[in-house]
Amino acid sequence: MVIQGSSYTTEDFDVLYERSTSNCGRLAAALREMNPRLRVEGIAEGLAAHLDATAIRNGSSFTLTTDFGDFDILGQIDGVGKYEDALQYVDRFELSDGRETQVLSIEGLIVAKRGAGRPKDLAALPELEAMRELGDSEDRRKNRRS
Repeated sequence: MVIQGSSYTTEDFDVLYERSTSNCGRLAAALREMNPRLRVEGIAEGLAAHLDATAIRNGSSFTLTTDFGDFDILGQIDGVGKYEDALQYVDRFELSDGRETQVLSIEGLIVAKRGAGRPKDLAALPELEAMRELGDSEDRRKNRRS
């Protein structure tokens, strides 16, 4: 949410992954480099996790702690769906090293927060909705100038 300009911060990094066998294999290889451990309340260092392509493909979501911080990999997002479904809600951003990344748009975040329905998600909705309205207003002004 921070990359979209929200004041709400989280302490983990979420990735929605495409569940093909080849992609799950690439994700498993990348995770091995991060020393993943399952995040378990009350166990600061987490529990050892052996996440190969099969485990990732057959699973739905994994909340991990890694050498780089907390990291969640999600096979789907409540309200949004699977990776393929989320593509309709994608904004692209260029990173400082020149690579491009995709993140959920403001609209996608609203759909996801409503779908999750947790108090912390619902609390973020007024700000996200105001950001959407501000973006819509700016888009309308740009179109009038064209």
